Amino acid sequence: MPDLTEVAADLYGVPPAEFTAARTAAVRAARAAGDKDLAAAVGSLRKPSAAAGSVNLLVRSRPEDLGRLLDLGVRLREAQAALAGADLRALHAEQQRAVPEVVDAALGLGAGGGAAVRGQVEATLRAAMGDPDAAAAVATGLLVRDLFSSGFEPVDVDGAVAVPDAPPLAGVPARRTPLRAVAPDREDDARQVSGGPAHRRRGRLLTAEEPEPASGRVRAVPGRSGAGRTRRGAVRVAEDAGAGRGDRGAARDAERAAAREAERAAAREAEGAAAREAERAARRAAARRAAEEDVALARREADERREARATAEARAADAEARLAELTEAADRARAEIARLREALGEAEQSARATGVELRHARSARTAAARAAERADARLEDAERALRDL
Repeated sequence: MPDLTEVAADLYGVPPAEFTAARTAAVRAARAAGDKDLAAAVGSLRKPSAAAGSVNLLVRSRPEDLGRLLDLGVRLREAQAALAGADLRALHAEQQRAVPEVVDAALGLGAGGGAAVRGQVEATLRAAMGDPDAAAAVATGLLVRDLFSSGFEPVDVDGAVAVPDAPPLAGVPARRTPLRAVAPDREDDARQVSGGPAHRRRGRLLTAEEPEPASGRVRAVPGRSGAGRTRRGAVRVAEDAGAGRGDRGAARDAERAAAREAERAAAREAEGAAAREAERAARRAAARRAAEEDVALARREADERREARATAEARAADAEARLAELTEAADRARAEIARLREALGEAEQSARATGVELRHARSARTAAARAAERADARLEDAERALRDL
C-alpha cells in the first residue's frame, strides 16, 4: 500500500477540477485496503488553488522549465552579490523573457484562468527563483496555495505544501545551493593595511557547504545597511592595525582602506537597491498587466452577459407568443370536443330511439307472418271443403 506522500504525488498531478473526485477514489481505495489512518489523511488533503495546481502540473510535465528558472534565480543572486552590474542587467532581461514563457506553459497545462490566476502563478515562480525554501516547496509538486516574495523577507511557505517535509518529485532538477555574501576577516584587513601576504583577500562568496572560519565572518542580513556595517568594521580594522604598528602612515593607509571599503559597500548597496527597484518595477508591471487583463475580461464578461440577456429576452418573447398560439389552439380544441360530445349524445339518443322502432317493427313483422300463416290455413280448409261438395 503506498504511503501518504506517494498518494499525494498522484493526486496533485491531476488538474484542480478533477482533484475532488480523485481524492474520493483514493480514500475509498485506502479503506478497501484496510488502512483507515491513510484514508483519513488522504481525506484531509486540501484541494489546490488554480494557480498552485498549474504550478504542480508544470513541475511534472516540464521540469526543465522550472530548473531553468531556479538556475536563473541563483545566477541573479550571485551576480548581485558580486556587484556584477553588466551581468545583472543581462540576467534581468533574461528573467523578463523567461518568466512569462513559463507562466504561459503552466496556464496551458492547467485549466487556464484569468489575470488573477496568471499573477499568482508568476508570483509563485518568482518566489521560487528568489528563495530556497520556496524553491523546495515548488519542487515537491504538492503546492496547495500560491507563494509570494516581498524581496526583503523570507517567503512564507507554512501550509503551502500538502505533505510537510515531502521530498522533491523525481526528475525535478535539484536546486543549486545559493551563494551568500561573507564579510572580510578583521585579520585579513589588518594584513591588507600592513602589506602582508593576505593583501589581496577581499570579501568573497561561500556556498552553504563551505564552513565559515571562526574569525568573525557574518552573513549579510537583508534590511540592514551594508555600507554602515562595513564602514564600522573597516574603521575597527584600521584602529587595530594602527595600534599594532604605532605608525601614522599605517593609520592613513587604514583610513584609505576604510574609505575604499565604504565605497565598495555603498556600491553594493546601490546595486542591491537597483535590483530591488527592478524587481518592484517588474511586480508593478505584472500587476498592471493583470489589472488590464482583469478590465478586458470584465468587459468581455459584461458584453457576453448583455448578449445573453438579449438572447434570453428574445427567447422569452418567442415563448410567450408560442404560448398564446397554443392556448388559442387548446381553446378551439376544447370547443370542438364539446361540440363532438353533444353530437355524440344526440347520435346515441337517436340510436336508442331507432333501436326501439326496430324492435317494434320486428314484432309487427312476426305478428303479420303469423296472421298470414293462419289465413293460409283457413284458405286451405275452405278450398278442401269446396272440393268435397
